[in-house]
Amino acid sequence: MSKAKTTKVLHLTPHFGGGVGTVLLANLLYSHKTDPEVECSVLCLDYLNEHSKEAIQAANIPYTELMHTKPELVLEQIAAADITLIHWWNHPLLTDFLMRHPLPPCRLLMWCHITGSPAPNNLTSRLFTYPDEFIFTTPVSCEEPEYKNLTATELKTVSTIWSTAGVERLAHVQPRKHDGFNVGYIGNLDPTKIHPQFVELCKGINIPNVHFTVIGPENKELTRHAHSLGMGDTITFTGFIPEAQKWDLLATFDVFGYPLARHHYGSCDQTLQEAMALAVPPVVLNNKMECYMVKHERTGLVVENEQQYIKAIEELSTNYEKRTTLGKQAKQFATEEYSIEESRRQWREAFDRVMLKTKTPKSWGRFDHTSPSAAEIFVESLGDYAGPFQSYLQSTDKERKLQIEKIKELAQCGNWMSPNKSTVYQFLKFFPEDNTLNEWARIMKGEM
Repeated sequence: MSKAKTTKVLHLTPHFGGGVGTVLLANLLYSHKTDPEVECSVLCLDYLNEHSKEAIQAANIPYTELMHTKPELVLEQIAAADITLIHWWNHPLLTDFLMRHPLPPCRLLMWCHITGSPAPNNLTSRLFTYPDEFIFTTPVSCEEPEYKNLTATELKTVSTIWSTAGVERLAHVQPRKHDGFNVGYIGNLDPTKIHPQFVELCKGINIPNVHFTVIGPENKELTRHAHSLGMGDTITFTGFIPEAQKWDLLATFDVFGYPLARHHYGSCDQTLQEAMALAVPPVVLNNKMECYMVKHERTGLVVENEQQYIKAIEELSTNYEKRTTLGKQAKQFATEEYSIEESRRQWREAFDRVMLKTKTPKSWGRFDHTSPSAAEIFVESLGDYAGPFQSYLQSTDKERKLQIEKIKELAQCGNWMSPNKSTVYQFLKFFPEDNTLNEWARIMKGEM
């Protein structure tokens, strides 16, 4: 019997860490273990975190990192692969690479790790026509205007594969007995993700012996705010902790209290999946993502406002039967929807589809000159949301006063002021010599 042909898949990602890194690592390791006909390799424009690097090395999966200064080598690897899978979000290094460098003949898939709103972490119409197939991590993205404006032909090349690291990996974790009533939060504590009144919401919950455990990267301002409101003994901020320790704490949660900012960037939240998989009922606001992931009164509680959020957690603290029922149903739902095996099956189907296509060159092709500046790349990445930045580039010094005021208005929105998440500040971190980016940063800080 002849040996089946191996399909070489190159995973191209800006970096390898955080939630996307967790998903990518789990899928890579599972595919490597269960699907010998797919041979994966990883190329990072920036870095792999140490945990991911050790796991990939142990599995003998080839990888390269810090490749943003070696675009010619990136192009060589793309040409050599049968399929290139780009893990896309509007990261400056990835956006710059794709817009600046035409790709050699390739079969190209893009997996979108954001919902597509709000700007600047947004979608553009060009993203859908650039690869052979564009794949969402969540059906939430189908509500974005860029998707709704696609033609019938273009819609055929867009699909959805839930982003998951597989809840099977939590099967060994069992609930642990504990004192009091524990409300847990796991995730990014950046103001672009967590609710701006998170501490106030905790303070408003009136439950005897309640304790809040917040697991996520250190946020000194949030910690100081909790102490200033007299919540220092009621809220524990763990900082970043290893995954096993995180699950150990999750096993003590009675409720997963997960109020997120109204315009957060999440698409298919891993911690929501994990909480539900451990039968911890979530209480969330009715943001788009949460409404897709949590079914009200079946797998958790979805509330309309902050007051309802407080009352919902108080209700679950006294209604053990409801809390238990929601938890069991949440676990069943998560087990069915967020399976690594189901994810692998859908990816194999996507690989088989794209392998039927002939390799073709890809070019962003939106600039009328060959060397766009980093500021021009940033503007192009914003698509229909470029507004005052686009006008600023096209205006004379005398005409820029109005655009400066509009840029200052954007600075009032937290999603435009994050040090990450596709903002001016993140682009400036990678392209510090760009004069226009520096000007925009000063404007947004009120220095111009």
